[in-house]
Amino acid sequence: MTPFRQAFQSYFAGDLTIWDIALDMEGTPFQLAVWQALAAIPYGSVTTYGALAQSLGQPRAVRAVAAAVGKNPLPVVLPCHRVVGADQTLTGYRGGLMLKEQLLALEGVRGLSKRGHERFNF
Repeated sequence: MTPFRQAFQSYFAGDLTIWDIALDMEGTPFQLAVWQALAAIPYGSVTTYGALAQSLGQPRAVRAVAAAVGKNPLPVVLPCHRVVGADQTLTGYRGGLMLKEQLLALEGVRGLSKRGHERFNF
């Protein structure tokens, strides 16, 4: 079994909390900085796009950070599922909000609401 596959199995079994895999990725310097910041978000924690921008020393670059997060080439390994909206709601995820919610639940994060998914009774 490859180390990468073994790491994924360990993650989904709840045994892997830190990805220790060497990555050689291509992107703009800004994207690489954002992806490195994603890798630093601790297992079982969430942060906001604004906090990521702040951590990069560019507090006004929230939309640029969101765009770079959206181009993440390795979801789960670079845990973009740990990034939530400023109001602590689940926001866009390439795999869908249900998967984002499930990944966070696997890590022990529960109770975040989904933006734009309120129910209306007519």
